[in-house]
Amino acid sequence: MRANKTFSGGYHFKFEGYPRAEVVEMEIPSTVIIPLKQGCGNEVKPVVKQGDKVEAGQIIGKDAEGIAAPVHASVSGEVVSLDQIKYPRGVVNSIVIESDGTKRWEPLAGRQADWTKLSVPQIEELLYTSGVTSLDSQGIPTNREGSPLSARDVKHLIVNAVEADPYNLSLTVLLAEERLVQFLEGLMILQKMMPGAKIHLAVNSNRKELLAQFDELTRENQLLELYPLSPKYPQGNDEVLMKAILGGNYANASAASVVLTVQTVLQARDAVVDGKPLIERMVALSGPGWEHNLHLKVRVGTPIQSITAKYLKKTGLQRLVPNNLLTNVAISDLLPVDRTFDNLNAIPENTNRALFSFLRLGAKKSSYSKAFLSAALPMLEKTCDTNVHGEARACIFCGYCEEVCPVEIIPHLLDKYVKSNIIDEQLIRYGIFSCVECNLCSYVCPSKIHLAWNIKAGQQMLIENEFKQPQPAQCGKDAFAFHFAG
Repeated sequence: MRANKTFSGGYHFKFEGYPRAEVVEMEIPSTVIIPLKQGCGNEVKPVVKQGDKVEAGQIIGKDAEGIAAPVHASVSGEVVSLDQIKYPRGVVNSIVIESDGTKRWEPLAGRQADWTKLSVPQIEELLYTSGVTSLDSQGIPTNREGSPLSARDVKHLIVNAVEADPYNLSLTVLLAEERLVQFLEGLMILQKMMPGAKIHLAVNSNRKELLAQFDELTRENQLLELYPLSPKYPQGNDEVLMKAILGGNYANASAASVVLTVQTVLQARDAVVDGKPLIERMVALSGPGWEHNLHLKVRVGTPIQSITAKYLKKTGLQRLVPNNLLTNVAISDLLPVDRTFDNLNAIPENTNRALFSFLRLGAKKSSYSKAFLSAALPMLEKTCDTNVHGEARACIFCGYCEEVCPVEIIPHLLDKYVKSNIIDEQLIRYGIFSCVECNLCSYVCPSKIHLAWNIKAGQQMLIENEFKQPQPAQCGKDAFAFHFAG
């Protein structure tokens, strides 16, 4: 086991409304909406039409010429329409299926309980056909034509189990009972497909019992290198995580590295061993806007409205934000759960201005400043709502944004340059393209300046003025961002 690692900057969140280690299987929805773009890759083409009968697990959309994995019917029933869904960042075609209410699903052909008997091409075909290869920011590399990174060229496979976001899927839930051993089985399957890859497992350093279990189970076969990492945001960001694991070798090794989540590894195992297509997700209901903070096992395409009707608080308005609370934007409950979902955050809307709030003790106030009692009570859960507590004003040069920045740039300086319309090489020298878009600088700013927005605007202006920038990954910095990122 490697020594506990961390990075400069960052912030430990402890918001109220953290999901409990309780799992509820959502009933089969009466209707599902299946987006034809989910995760890494382009939108796929429908292969069914209105009136067709479909089985859960059946492929209903694919693109043989692209890298995007097929999408499946998540329920058995009838295709009632081919429609469009309006997301915050664009319109996506979708297939609407009316369910017959049954739980059955169609297993993948070629599955094998003894996966060691499968060849690498057979494993790759199962993973691709299941839809799992489109998960996470880079997808799972294969040796299929068109894959941006060949599986045989992967040198480092990093699994993110750090739980460093403001809200996270619980490892206790994901790795309960037999799932811990099945997770390790998933890693062995991926290792067979990526024989040149060294496996690094980054785990929340507070999970002492889980770390001990991993250490005991992998000590003899040396399957992986175990890294206890501080659950400090944004440690789970791909780039920040790779730097922590690879250290000084990051610049040379990052292009041949892949970061996957625990849920992705488990679903890869399920595809190969059980023949299960990607038709459901484990989603945490996080934030104080829910009646119960729990984990839902939910079919892909389930309208969010059917979740909010059952679990959302009826008092007051709640803002729904998927996955990372700091980097994604509010969504409508008319949208469906898709296969990129891990979290569904419900945050109370609050625009009230508290009179003389700076004179109050603030025991539950979430603030980076040491001016409130909450700074002396780190173990107390902090209030989480949409209130920014004031309007934007001039920078006071407190340096908070510098202190928390995980890539050691100076956000307030970049902000000043962009606002002054100084768009030249100086911005690049000050590291504007090093930003990982964690939005932590905006969160801690006492002047309420949208530092992250302005840095992103500066990047865009540099690109428009044809300044050179680092090459992005084939699937984008975050495959989830097409739909939801701010």
